Amino acid sequence: MVATPTLTVADQADGTGATATVADGDAESDHTIFTMAFNGALGTGTWTNSGDREGDGTVDLSLTAGHYFAYCLAEDDKDSPTESAISTVVYFVVTTGDESTHYQILVAVQAVIQSLTLAGLDNDSVVVKKLPLERAFDPETANPVVALPCVLITPVREIMPPTAGVTSFDDVLYGVLVTTVGKDNQEKTLAADIDTFTLWRQRIAMAFRSQGLSAVATVYNAVVEPADVVIPSAWHANLFASALLIRFTSRETRGLT
Repeated sequence: MVATPTLTVADQADGTGATATVADGDAESDHTIFTMAFNGALGTGTWTNSGDREGDGTVDLSLTAGHYFAYCLAEDDKDSPTESAISTVVYFVVTTGDESTHYQILVAVQAVIQSLTLAGLDNDSVVVKKLPLERAFDPETANPVVALPCVLITPVREIMPPTAGVTSFDDVLYGVLVTTVGKDNQEKTLAADIDTFTLWRQRIAMAFRSQGLSAVATVYNAVVEPADVVIPSAWHANLFASALLIRFTSRETRGLT
C-alpha cells in the first residue's frame, strides 16, 4: 500500500507562486502536485502538473496571482501494477503580498495626485491616512500633522451591491475620500486660495472620473462625487476643507475564503 500524503500550500506572497509541502508519504513514492485555477465556477478548470518530488518535502509552484485548488498524487511504480494514493484537495490563494485592495487603491490615488504636480501643493503633503488617529489635528494649533495646504486620502467603507458583477466575478465598490485642507484666514488672498483649491479639485476629479486605475488591475471604473467634510477644529482654526468622494469599482474573482 502507498501511504496517502498530506498536502499543504503556502502563498509566497510575491506574485510568483506558492510552496507546496508534502508530508506523511512514503520516502520512495513519487509525489506530483496538480493544480487548478479557480475562477468562481466549480468544475470548469483543468488540472495541471505543477511539480513533483520523491518522498516528503517541498515543491515550488510557479503560478500567477489568483485562486487555486491542488492535490498530491503519490505513486510507487516499483511493483506492477503501479500503486497510487491521492491527498485531500486543498484550496489556496497566490497573492502579490500587498496589503488589501482598498489600501492598494489608496496608494494608487496618492501616486496619481502627486503626478498632477498641482501648483502650490508639495508632494509630501499628499498623504494617505488610513486610521482616524492618523488624521487627528494638533490640539494646540488645530493643524494637521502635515504642512498646509495638504491633501488627505482616506478610506470609506467598501460595499458589494447584491446584483453587481457577472458569472464568477463580483463588483466591489471601494470608497476613497480626497480632502483638500488649507488656511482660510479671511485675508485678501482668500479669493486666490479658493481659486487654487477649486482648480486642484477639478484636476483631481478629471484624473479619476469614469476610468480605471492602472496600478490596481481589478479596478475598471470610478465615479466622482462631491462630499461634505466636517472638521470641528476647522471652525476655530480658520481652515478651509473641500472633499471629493471617489467610488472605485473593482471586479474580483468570486472565490472561497
